[in-house]
Amino acid sequence: MTNEARDKALDEALWKFHQRNKHDRFFGTAELHYQGGQIVRIKKQETLTPQDLLRITDR
Repeated sequence: MTNEARDKALDEALWKFHQRNKHDRFFGTAELHYQGGQIVRIKKQETLTPQDLLRITDR
């Protein structure tokens, strides 16, 4: 895979990550870590409400 193709694939993956979080009504933080002008790591931390816990446990 060329660098250009790799960069395009990573851009698409980041966009899908963002869209999935938006669609799922994600509540929390997503940190992008950069090195040398490129994203090298994404840290996602989610906050759960009592309603989220009930939904997760199907109660």
